[in-house]
Amino acid sequence: MNRLVTFMLLSTALAATLLLPTPASAFQYRHGKEEDMATQLEHLSSLSLTRILENLHPPDTLPGTVIASPSRADPDYFYQWTRDGALVIDTLIRVLERQGQQPTWPMGINVTAIEAHIWDYVELTATVHQQHKSLSASPDDPMGLAEPKYFANTGTPFDGEWGRPQLDGPALRAAALTRWVNYLHMQYPKQHRPAWIADRIGRYLYRATMPADTAIKRDLEVAAATIEHHGFDLWEEVHGRHAYTLVAQVRALVAGAELARLFNDSRAAEWYDVRARIGAQSIPEFFVPAPSAAAGIAVVSHRFLCATLNRTGGMDTKVSNVDIASVLAALHLPSLTSTSGSSEVVANGLAYFSTTADAMLMTVRVIADQFKQLYPINQRQRHHRYSGDDKQIEDAIGRYPEDTFTGGNPWFLATFAIAEQYYSTARDFARAGSLSISPETRSYFPSDAVSDAQDSVKYRTGDPVFRSIIVGLINRGDQYSRRCLMHMDRSRGGHMDEQMDRSTGYMRGARDLTWSYAAAITATMARRDAVAELDRIPTSSRSHFPFMRQST
Repeated sequence: MNRLVTFMLLSTALAATLLLPTPASAFQYRHGKEEDMATQLEHLSSLSLTRILENLHPPDTLPGTVIASPSRADPDYFYQWTRDGALVIDTLIRVLERQGQQPTWPMGINVTAIEAHIWDYVELTATVHQQHKSLSASPDDPMGLAEPKYFANTGTPFDGEWGRPQLDGPALRAAALTRWVNYLHMQYPKQHRPAWIADRIGRYLYRATMPADTAIKRDLEVAAATIEHHGFDLWEEVHGRHAYTLVAQVRALVAGAELARLFNDSRAAEWYDVRARIGAQSIPEFFVPAPSAAAGIAVVSHRFLCATLNRTGGMDTKVSNVDIASVLAALHLPSLTSTSGSSEVVANGLAYFSTTADAMLMTVRVIADQFKQLYPINQRQRHHRYSGDDKQIEDAIGRYPEDTFTGGNPWFLATFAIAEQYYSTARDFARAGSLSISPETRSYFPSDAVSDAQDSVKYRTGDPVFRSIIVGLINRGDQYSRRCLMHMDRSRGGHMDEQMDRSTGYMRGARDLTWSYAAAITATMARRDAVAELDRIPTSSRSHFPFMRQST
């Protein structure tokens, strides 16, 4: 009982418990002082966590609220988007999961306060957001849980005109909360689990009842019922069938089936498995020929994972179907589920969106190629000067080539997504101990380490070229990360908004976008993992690439 009282006090006084350092002390970037990329990203992660915590339950919001941005005008992002909130909460849980396993965050973490806010988010979801019928309601989603966003001060659904429904939202939220249950079970094994935790899991998160009356089960039921439906994409602009949404739904249902079995909800588990298989059958349809010159963008010869099939409404200008959403689909939630116990259909479908799949490697290069010539800053700024040394930077990345929102600019979260993808690929190839390079995927890899032969080539651990390729992939990710570091505002302790102006490079759009900071954290996590896997590769020969490690 004393534990519960303590938790409630922490929950209601969250702001007072977040005893964080000032922003200036959280992130120091000093011209004239050499700092390797590992050090810079660790500093940025600390800063990003600070900024996220500042956007949790700020004044004029309900406990548990995750605002998209403090910006209230031009644009007004002072709402909780279902998607953004779920992704941020998922990131916070991943931060908690790594305590004791990764280097200490320079600023430290108030674990109790973060856990308290996640519990507030759970309660807000179960008792407020999911209790108000929204304009997204349909026969398969009676309460309208696929609602895009909620008012921050009341928790009620937004009641203005908007792109509805957004079917990725319930899936992402179910997946994030499933991660939370798994985290609690790991932290508090059954024999040592406090009664108040078990009570709150059953009251708010999951129990085997129908109609569903807990947060995860409600969202899973919506994901299962709507997995064949059309909706709006994650950018809220195109109505159709979207790869990002479908992958999120399949992954959530696979994880949900595992969770249902844990709670002896066998019939639900079977249903979620069935619906996941149906959804996964459609995933290969998104692997299509790359766009041609007729689309008004660069000509490429191979295939890629397109964003949308069967557009049925919304904007009709996205003719290329090239979209960073395809990469985000690979990055969001992959560690939540294992397909080892899934059907062959599910495993084969999700394999298209694994970080090392040929389809994904082709897609990354197609996306990167589109933005190389599109933004003036990519032509002018190819190097960034550190302590007298020119460091190469990669191109800034936007959402999709035809974007016109606020002028059509690169986004921090999109550029960090490409960085994270390269880090993740390095990690997963190193972990597997081998990699294959085909003519179709050759352009993805560092050119200095890749043979010009026209046939496919396979490299394994022990081959010095293999290690050089892994180093080269990490370095390529660093070049994208360096692009973000160059454009963020360091004059006031470090800030990262929604976008970087395509012509000037200055930040614009919603200020302190919470998703931007989450993207920085997950990219840093992926880099840390990639370096750890690299350290396990034998150094039988000198790498072809210089590689900066974190100073000790």
